Amino acid sequence: AIIEHLTAYYGDFILNCHEWDRRGADPVIRDLYRWHGAEEIEHRFVAYDVAEYFGIKRYQKNIAAILAAILYEPILLFAMRALVKHDPALPKMGYLRLIREWRGAARRGTLPPFGTMLRQLPHLLSKSYSPARVGNTAQAVAYLAQSPAARAFAA
Repeated sequence: AIIEHLTAYYGDFILNCHEWDRRGADPVIRDLYRWHGAEEIEHRFVAYDVAEYFGIKRYQKNIAAILAAILYEPILLFAMRALVKHDPALPKMGYLRLIREWRGAARRGTLPPFGTMLRQLPHLLSKSYSPARVGNTAQAVAYLAQSPAARAFAA
């Protein structure tokens, strides 16, 4: 459920990242990312509802939240490095350079700031935590309905 919260946070960022449009990002890739972001928002309650159904304790949720917030971005960084390593069009980069590139992208508005997941901890640890505070289901469903990739798949 905590991972779903974090992916929904990124999904909300992606769905509302107009800087990609201004910078001329590939429209097919942009649509693919936005479709996935909308899908993450649309189902952000599923794992949470299952955890609630099975009676997850608050301390268990908090331990999971702390671990996820600490590990989520390093895991993304590991995956990014693997992708960059296998792309012959990109220069080889270590983790420090990838973090610098990530921070530069955040300054340009094309990625959330590095460390965003740790800043999510107060919300994740609060007694009133709810996935509803991340993203807009109506916006996500509307995007899914008009996404060129989704419409092509449905055809």
